[in-house]
Amino acid sequence: MAQAAAEFRLSTEGAECRKACIYASSRTHHGKTFMKSAQVVTELTAIVGSGNVLTQSADRDPFERDWTGRYVGATPAVVLPGSTEEVSTVLAFCNQHLVSVVPQGGNTGQVGGSVPLSGEIVLSLRRLKRIDSVNDDVPSVIVGAGVTLDEVLELANQHGLTFGVDLSPKEDATVGGMIATNAGGLRFLRYGSMRNQLLGIEAVLADGTVISHLRGLPKDNSGYDLPSLFCGSEGTLGVITAASIKLVPQQPLHAVALVGLESFNDALATVRLLRATGMLESAEVILPAGVDLVADFLQASPPFNGAKVYLVVELAGISQVTKTLEKELRAQQKQFVLASDSKEREELWRWRRTHSKAISWHCHREGYSAPQKYDVSIPLQNTVPFLHEIEEACSGLNTAKVIVFGHIGDGNLHINVLGTFDQAFSNRIDETVLQTTIDYGGSISAEHGIGTSKSRYLPQYRTPEELRLFDTLKCALDPHRILNPNVLHVNGANQ
Repeated sequence: MAQAAAEFRLSTEGAECRKACIYASSRTHHGKTFMKSAQVVTELTAIVGSGNVLTQSADRDPFERDWTGRYVGATPAVVLPGSTEEVSTVLAFCNQHLVSVVPQGGNTGQVGGSVPLSGEIVLSLRRLKRIDSVNDDVPSVIVGAGVTLDEVLELANQHGLTFGVDLSPKEDATVGGMIATNAGGLRFLRYGSMRNQLLGIEAVLADGTVISHLRGLPKDNSGYDLPSLFCGSEGTLGVITAASIKLVPQQPLHAVALVGLESFNDALATVRLLRATGMLESAEVILPAGVDLVADFLQASPPFNGAKVYLVVELAGISQVTKTLEKELRAQQKQFVLASDSKEREELWRWRRTHSKAISWHCHREGYSAPQKYDVSIPLQNTVPFLHEIEEACSGLNTAKVIVFGHIGDGNLHINVLGTFDQAFSNRIDETVLQTTIDYGGSISAEHGIGTSKSRYLPQYRTPEELRLFDTLKCALDPHRILNPNVLHVNGANQ
């Protein structure tokens, strides 16, 4: 780590773009002359200003560790550009001198994709706060990459609109980061992921070239869909600086229910019936172990006990919303608590929304390692046997606790393994969860991205042909591999 803090991560170039990235142990490499860290910091300071390059340990620390606490790195400098032009100049400089860069939004990721694990510069986009006027005719707005989800929702609300993606933590998650990981969240059933919210994008390539297509037209079939290309690319193809995003009408009426069920299959059947109403906005599954943990954390009692599976469901529409939800649940003879008032709805939602905070709190209290978090999607028909096998396998590994929750309507499950792990044990848990996911026809990443934590499993999930195409795109847009070199493409190994 000391070496990582002393020197920048340097990557190979040109015809060697498929070879491993390396540290520069000397002043030259294949004819290139590299700057020392102090020189690089001086040059970057000249670009963005002295107050926008952080080099002191205390200032760098929040940018060097991810939201989970599991991934911690070190960087010589955190650079905070204030405009697309400054991002362009920074990247052009870094590309010229082969200085690797980790783009970072709100740093709420959970897969080690936004922290400098090999001594890279951190390029924080938090200062990119551009907010244009809302287009009320085609509900949309152009915003900078550093605008938070909370700020988007507040702006939309002023126009009687909302945003299709809802996730936690709203106050930290940024538009740029959400696009880079193609975030999903609680309203995916109705509105889809971040990719579905994009009308246009602005991004800076590794050499400083600015790609801008922000017209915001609902129909624009004028060639390759660049927003879709950059969405989900995790900062490996370019740095997103702004986007034109859709806004959607607010639904005037909402109703939320916490439902107690006898089995996971019972939960799936309930979601199918509620989906048929045309009003289903969210359907979240939580299990007794997680509910107990949240109750302990909140020092509160759940509305009822005894269920083997719990659902938090929300319907939204223009009429008969509460009546419809109550009618459907009573017809199925379910145990439930219903709320239509906004405060009471939030009271029910906290039994789902507080899971991640409760898990972190519990691990800290018990002296456990940082929780191992997995974000997988499973074909709905395979969820029951999949969960059974995961629980049995983790029990065999003598883990302390397994907490599962997630978006049951789209098969996206968040698996949290709690306990005390060394690196070897941690790797065994990774192998168990991710290989089981693949065996059951699932995806090793539903909405959090691949990051560094899952890169080595990509060859088991994507075909060699797909991975060669990935590598071709990477080499075309970032031939020196300076952008997030450890994410998705691990040293060019995915060929």
